[in-house]
Amino acid sequence: MEPHVCPDPAPWARRRARTLRAGLVAAGCLLALPGMALAQLRSPSCPDLTAWATSVNLNDRWSPNGFGPSAHPLPARFFTPETAALFGKPLLDWSQDDIKTATAAIQACGAEAQQQRRATDRQVLNRAWSALSGLLGRYLAAVETAQKQIATANEALATAPASLAQLGFDSALARLADDRQAISRLGQLAGPLPPGAAQPARALIGALRELPAPVLDAAVRQPAAQRVTVKRDAVRDAVLRDIATTPAGPQGLVQLDRMGQALRAEAVFTDADRAAFTLALTERRGAIAEEISVALIAQIAAAPVAAPEGFVHIDRATDDRLLRLLPPPTAAKVRDAAARARKDVADKLFDATKAQLAALPATDDSLDQIEDHILPAIASWPASAGAEKARFIEAANGRKAAILEAVNRAEAGPMRGRVYEAPGGFGKLEFVDRSRVVFTVGDQSRAGTYEEQRDGRIFVTIPPDGTLVLTREGARLTGAGAPLKRVKK
Repeated sequence: MEPHVCPDPAPWARRRARTLRAGLVAAGCLLALPGMALAQLRSPSCPDLTAWATSVNLNDRWSPNGFGPSAHPLPARFFTPETAALFGKPLLDWSQDDIKTATAAIQACGAEAQQQRRATDRQVLNRAWSALSGLLGRYLAAVETAQKQIATANEALATAPASLAQLGFDSALARLADDRQAISRLGQLAGPLPPGAAQPARALIGALRELPAPVLDAAVRQPAAQRVTVKRDAVRDAVLRDIATTPAGPQGLVQLDRMGQALRAEAVFTDADRAAFTLALTERRGAIAEEISVALIAQIAAAPVAAPEGFVHIDRATDDRLLRLLPPPTAAKVRDAAARARKDVADKLFDATKAQLAALPATDDSLDQIEDHILPAIASWPASAGAEKARFIEAANGRKAAILEAVNRAEAGPMRGRVYEAPGGFGKLEFVDRSRVVFTVGDQSRAGTYEEQRDGRIFVTIPPDGTLVLTREGARLTGAGAPLKRVKK
């Protein structure tokens, strides 16, 4: 590269050799950065600078990219082609020395305007000087810092171990859209990155906001695309290894489903890669599902027989949340095994229940046993045993009817002289003779009448409460809430 020589400030600097403007501009020689040939800053005349400064609207803000507003509210006029033509190069290419040179020239023109009592010109020149000397300098420094951060992040991401999460992140960077949602989307993709890639990725995202849109390709998109090309095959091989070594069990199936979703959402793989993923996922999912089904069927086979606990044991082995993870044919195999096991438990339990019912004597206590224990126990079985409940309920009710018929025969006869009590001694009903009855609650007794019906019902009238319709069931009277049990015959 040829050495950069400071331009001769003549002829315009010589015309104002005694002014501050001429001296600073002449000293404003800018060294070119390595690998870059920088244009020299032009030296506009004061009328041109004044006209340009007048056109600057400080409220018309410029954004370096589409990610959102900059932290440095620069006027949009600074970045127009007319401004670049006026100064000989775009402001984004300026150095800090260029800023000093330009602001010195503006300051000198402002001093000239003050001498000539052109207050309006001096005012617009001062506003332009302030924006250039302060805002532009801070912004260019921020850009330089951002570029260094991005370069460092690119190096770290290039050397980070290959991973599916980083491949997705780099793929998004390579297709980075210049819009307000871009940074948010990148932040979501950076979340699951491994530790070695997460920190540089977050640093890169944080540096994007101030980066000018024209440099995004070279600084961000192209390095990311190169990383995708370099690491894609390694990630593919790692994914296939992860699939093959996914642990067995329900969590393994969940993990495979999540991997499948992530792979479907990633667009960087070839059709051949996707076919390999699909095959590997199918084979590993099938192997895990088969292993789970074998274990579940063995667990079902170990269910206790001739006991209601067998139904609960089978239900634990056929939880729908687990079966939904299995392929439908495999889940159907487990459900069929469960149905056979439930029938086996029910058959053996039915034999035991029939023997239990047959052994009950024809007494009121046996009626209580059926009503208060056997039938409620059957009703408490899980819903999965619903198809088996009907024959048990039918058998229990049949034995209950037979016992009740025998007890009723033993209890047949007129009601006179009989005394019945509610549970806990809450109330007592005394049949005094063929028509009178006394109802006692606590220490209060009330007299009434009763009539026996041929169908076994008894109409009891206790003024002023009205008439109760009671039914004889062995040594009990039902129809008054809690059954009344005979205590004297």
